[in-house]
Order: sequence, then structure tokens, then C-alpha cells
Amino acid sequence: MQDFNNINFSNTIQELKEDFNFKKREFQSYTFGNREQCRKIFEAAMLETDKSIRTFEFLPEYKNIIDWMTDTKGKGLVLTGDVGRGKTNIVFYVIPLIFFHYQNKIINTVHADELEEKISILSTKKMIALDEMGVEPIASNYGAKYEVINKLFNMAESKSKLLFISTNMSGQQILERYGERTLDRIKRLCKVIKFHGESMRK
Repeated sequence: MQDFNNINFSNTIQELKEDFNFKKREFQSYTFGNREQCRKIFEAAMLETDKSIRTFEFLPEYKNIIDWMTDTKGKGLVLTGDVGRGKTNIVFYVIPLIFFHYQNKIINTVHADELEEKISILSTKKMIALDEMGVEPIASNYGAKYEVINKLFNMAESKSKLLFISTNMSGQQILERYGERTLDRIKRLCKVIKFHGESMRK
């Protein structure tokens, strides 16, 4: 008789793994310390990767990144919003530097306009940073058009990959181009942080 007060799937999952190559999706969480430690790490990485910064200015958006650094909860990052706010530097340089220095993990970086030609290589990587989501062309397979970004999200979801993405697209623009399913996947796989304000580029 079934005991519904003590449900345990562990043995069943083990049997499925052995007999049917069953894989449980597990996204690894990381922590880089408490909030003060993470703030210092983030600031040091920003200064190291962007030599144009003379005086470090703590933007309101950075608080959300630091909160994420204390416990990633198995999620990557999506930085959206206004141009010239440092999203590319954070996704392409700051986060990969921090992960390699403190976790010995390599984040593989790719620009969105190279995504189609590199998607097969990225399928073998566990951590991927994508810059400027939204500029990639619509791909074609024997005349059938498709969004290559959806291949990336399919891989991330099925193979427990961590994604780090920068984009100038708004949530509405993402919805209009990629559809509701992709927008839902972004929210499920990543912490979304919106950047607001004037460009800091001189």
C-alpha cells in the first residue's frame, strides 16, 4: 500500500538514470560572500575590467547584482535597458572574471550576431555569456525561418546551463520578437535586472 505521507522518488530516479539515461535538471547555485564582500568584489572587478573608470560610481542597478552574487539560486543574469550603462562590460568581462577567480569556472562569451555560427560549440559549454541579444539575424534551415536564440534557451533548460545576457530590448520588445514562451524562459532561468538612465559613455 502506498504511503502518501512519505513520498520519496530517489530510488526511482536512480533506476531511471541507469536504465533510461534519465536526467534530473539541476542548476548549481553559487555564492561569493555576504553583501559587503560581494560589493567589494564587484567594485574591484569593475575597476579592473574598465580602465576608463576613474571614480567608481555605485549605480542603483548594482544592488540587484550584488544581491544575486550572495546567492545565485541557480540562475544566470539578464541585464536589460538603456544603452551606455555598462551592461556589456558586466556580462562579458566582470562576471566571467569573478567566476574564474573565485569559482575556477569559465564563462564562454559570444556576441549575438555570431550566435548562429557558434551555437553547436556553445552546446558543449556549461556557462554562456551573450552580448546584445536582439541584434542576431533570424536564422534559416532549408528555407524555414527560426529564432536561433530559442535554441540557446532550449539547451540551457535541458542541460542546466547558466546564461548571462545583455540586451537593449525591453520586456515588450522581447515578447513581440520572441514570444511569450521565450520571455517566460528568461524569467525562469535568469534574474532580470533593468538598467535606467543616461549613457555614461564620454
